[in-house]
Amino acid sequence: AREFFIRMIAAADAAGQPDKALDLATRGAGRFPTDDEIALLRAQYLRKTGQLAQARAVVNGVVERNPHAPNAWTQKARIEAELGLGADTVLATLGRGLENGEDRPTVALYARTLGVAAMKDTVPNKIDPLRTALRYFKLSASAQAGDTTSFLVGSTSVVLGQRLSAEPPAAKRCEVAKEMQALAVDAQIELPKGG
Repeated sequence: AREFFIRMIAAADAAGQPDKALDLATRGAGRFPTDDEIALLRAQYLRKTGQLAQARAVVNGVVERNPHAPNAWTQKARIEAELGLGADTVLATLGRGLENGEDRPTVALYARTLGVAAMKDTVPNKIDPLRTALRYFKLSASAQAGDTTSFLVGSTSVVLGQRLSAEPPAAKRCEVAKEMQALAVDAQIELPKGG
């Protein structure tokens, strides 16, 4: 019964029919209302069919019922990012996922992906997208350290430090000077790790 729904959802997905997969997942969730896997499949297909608010409601129900449900927090973060809820919300969700046993390599990879996307939003001399990217890279490094992430933390720290140093003198407050110093330390520590 339960396995039937999971197999049929997978078959609809393989056939390129996300609407059919969503219909099956919705029916399966109705039949097995406390099944985390079916609920998360439903959230996944709600997201794929553009129903982001509904997908978020479903995944919120899963994490409220079972905060240790595999991949629930990462899926919640992905939906929140697609809804444009901002880095604070997404980072908090990923952090809660790590606290609740979410797969560390998965969280690290997704946080790194979000950091790279934030860097692509960077237009010349903009500082905030670099700060956002750095926050994602640091979360990625805390979830699972790696050469690539270390390089990204280090290189982003250098670029952000350069942009901060180019700010007009009136903008160089004590907080900015402290931030530039911390960025220099991060770069010195992380770049050698990145190879």
